[in-house]
Amino acid sequence: MTFEVNHLSLGYHAQSVLRDVSLRLTRGELIGVLGANGAGKSSLLAALSGDLAPQGGQIFLDSRAVDSQSPAQLAQKRAVLPQQPGYTFNMTVGQLLELGFFAFPEIDTTDLNALTQRALAQVSIDASFILRPLSQLSGGQLQRVHIARALVQLFASVQVNGKGWLLLDEPLASLDPLHQKQLLSLCQKVVRTDDVGVLLVLHDVNLAAQWCDRLVLLGHQQVLSDGAISAVLTTENLQQAYGMPFHILKVQIDGTARTLVLPD
Repeated sequence: MTFEVNHLSLGYHAQSVLRDVSLRLTRGELIGVLGANGAGKSSLLAALSGDLAPQGGQIFLDSRAVDSQSPAQLAQKRAVLPQQPGYTFNMTVGQLLELGFFAFPEIDTTDLNALTQRALAQVSIDASFILRPLSQLSGGQLQRVHIARALVQLFASVQVNGKGWLLLDEPLASLDPLHQKQLLSLCQKVVRTDDVGVLLVLHDVNLAAQWCDRLVLLGHQQVLSDGAISAVLTTENLQQAYGMPFHILKVQIDGTARTLVLPD
């Protein structure tokens, strides 16, 4: 399953957000999407997921136009965590997680339970939380449960189809450094071990540099740069994207070369 984005334009009513964007996104990569506030990061993710109709151009998934596929068909191929996932009314953790399985009636109860336990373990939520109302969770716990809902859908997609996509919009919000590291490590692991692609909208440039395989930098309604970390994170690109100067440092941490981005 590859996303093909061809001359995509996005907007809301008369306001344009992205214009004439073309990208090819393949599984086996952890892809970070960066850019200033209002650059179109969330809009791009919403269009990829099928939740925002293009004003121009097309997006293909599995060589089929995204807007020609039903919600159930898309749900079998990609799991999505929006920036504001909602579901904060009177639901339990277990009821929220069940939403990840609606497109997979062929999975039996035993496997559903196993996938649920796996997802909860990945976000460090105890299985005893299954019956707990969402209203009783802290902000960080609630974010981790929403991530677990996306994970059960991804795991189901891999079990049924052998492949899948995980689209996460600012998933690190409300997470402390430990749980940020756990999530990024998990994303890195699934693209290495399963036939999965992961796309993350991020604000932290240094976390993107540390964990991602590829970056897409948005600005001025277009893709300013797309590619390897060193090619995207340059002083010129960052100045253009964020409107301020940066220093780019190359450092060695435990014998590993890292890129460190510091605002001037």
